[in-house]
Amino acid sequence: MAFIKKATAVLASAAVASSLMTSIGASAISVDDPYIFDDYSSQEIVNRMGIGINLGNTFEACGDWITGTTPKAYETAWGSVEITQEIIQGYRDAGFKSLRIPVAWSNMMKDDGTYTINADYLARVKQVVDWAIDADLYVVLNEHWDGGWIENYPSDPEGVMKKYKSIWTQLADNFSYYDEHLIFEAQNEEFGAWRETLYNYWTGKEVVEGGKELSYQYTLDLNQAFVDVVRASGGFNSQRHLLISGYCTDITLTCDEMFAMPEDPANHLALSVHYYTPNNFALNTGKSWGTPADYMELSKYMDMMYDTYVSKGVPVIIGECCNGAEMAEKDEGCALEYMEAVCAASRNRDMCPMLWDITYNENQKSANQVYNRRTRQLEYPGLASFLKVFGESDTTTADGKKFLYRLSFGKEEFSATYKDEPFSLGTEVKIEKDTGSENKADYTESYTDMRDAAIAGMKYSSSNEKVATVDKDGNVTIVGAGTATIYAFTPSQFIEDDGTTFAAGAAKTTVKVAKADHPDNMPEDKMTVPYEKATNKDIELPEGWSWSKKVDLPVGEPTKARAVYKDQNNYETYAVMIEITRLPADDSTSQTDSTSSADSSSSSSSSSSSSSSTASTTSTATTTATSTAAATTASSDNSPSTGAGAGLTSIAAVLFGAAIVVTKKKRK
Repeated sequence: MAFIKKATAVLASAAVASSLMTSIGASAISVDDPYIFDDYSSQEIVNRMGIGINLGNTFEACGDWITGTTPKAYETAWGSVEITQEIIQGYRDAGFKSLRIPVAWSNMMKDDGTYTINADYLARVKQVVDWAIDADLYVVLNEHWDGGWIENYPSDPEGVMKKYKSIWTQLADNFSYYDEHLIFEAQNEEFGAWRETLYNYWTGKEVVEGGKELSYQYTLDLNQAFVDVVRASGGFNSQRHLLISGYCTDITLTCDEMFAMPEDPANHLALSVHYYTPNNFALNTGKSWGTPADYMELSKYMDMMYDTYVSKGVPVIIGECCNGAEMAEKDEGCALEYMEAVCAASRNRDMCPMLWDITYNENQKSANQVYNRRTRQLEYPGLASFLKVFGESDTTTADGKKFLYRLSFGKEEFSATYKDEPFSLGTEVKIEKDTGSENKADYTESYTDMRDAAIAGMKYSSSNEKVATVDKDGNVTIVGAGTATIYAFTPSQFIEDDGTTFAAGAAKTTVKVAKADHPDNMPEDKMTVPYEKATNKDIELPEGWSWSKKVDLPVGEPTKARAVYKDQNNYETYAVMIEITRLPADDSTSQTDSTSSADSSSSSSSSSSSSSSTASTTSTATTTATSTAAATTASSDNSPSTGAGAGLTSIAAVLFGAAIVVTKKKRK
């Protein structure tokens, strides 16, 4: 696309070249290098950048140990091959839409205080930028760590600012008439990296009083200087899209209320952050990723950036993301799943993710790489189809492809009682249909269909299966009293049958299970037993009940003994005091039948023959069974005859749950 724009601009550029050369200098434009700058908004540019990748460990390689006086010595110092036009074209052929080129501009710079960028080094970087734009890639060009000299800003603000402005003045002049495919990025991760002198963001403690505020102010000062220098230069730089560095490019720190975007008369700014979360997996030795909690964490940070910036008109580029550690050492499939999930979550929130990628030398076969610069092929073949779908600049295509935008439960909390029947979380799927309105609420259609959850690959998980379990269809079974977090998540995937594309999403809800009032088989609270029952231990209780301790039963004197239920975690009442009366020995035979309930501990009595003279005695000794629980007063609504918590069984109805929002964006 870029080379076509060049060709169509040649005649017009030739006609005005003379006057332009007079005003902007000989190096800014030539008939061989004409561009037309299309006036897209910064958000449109970010959308068109699709999914990007970094040309890592190449032009940002630096160090006093590097010998040689040519750009190649630095370009290959950290393991990269020498970059060719075929390598750059390979990025575009693989499906990437943008390329970030980190550069250490101090390389080969004369140490004379002028901060003049080496002409050969600049020419080499410019050559690669040209190849990328000719391949129809958007290019992000930055000042990248470079030995960390900018971290000296608190102690030497004038000296650091002088060098910083000098570098960007030279870059702005040399790339002044490059079109909108070239984006300048203020810095890498160094703005705010003053934790030893001002504010330690790791501990949240200030090194000096007011250190946090000052640290954020310095970040703003440098970002503002970057904007001012570029805007004051010639050519298309008055309109160029600029990428502002977040505070240490950390999402949480950049979303702090102290962070501020610089002022820009062109209103062509985007914000850069990086995403390497969880750190142990992305940057260290952790081997697995993909649990519901992992998806929840991803959604949390992506939502944070969307809600704080994108939704308020500030476009966002995830300048580096995913794996900075050895991908080959991860569990099978985890590195790819992580990349796809991060990219899909970013794209669904109108952000551009740019994968961090390096190459390896022959002694580092296991090092991180996504795209093999030697073979010019993706190391993960499965990534190709993903890039084809999610890398599109327009997330809704003519054949009806749709993206899952956000996944959420209809309720943050569900309440139940132990012994309640299973219930369904259900799904509420929201399909956004573009009616030309900028307000998504104006073209959102909702309907409930479990099939759509199955198509989307919806999965459920419970954090505490001792409280509640959940099956593949979202049906929750109560196991015990307590609290469980139910996760719903769906991996990114493409459904070939109907051309629907689902992005990775995750949500959670809380299920709180209250204790039931009491077990259904409560023992009687008063018993009359025959003389043979000398202790309470001689009396049989209902299933699950037992005596807490042995109690001797005196004849004719009511005695209390405590009975407890085996399940003490799921019932409010799990113990009762039972009053026991033991009959005299001469009454034991005649009373055996009429007091058999003391042995069975149930409301039914066994039948047996007896004399008419003892029948009257039996009548007076009839057991009273009121089942009054110790320390519990239960209403008739919660009595065993009506079933524990019967009033709450309505929860078995379908509860509207996981909401999937499928976003449909404006096409090219």
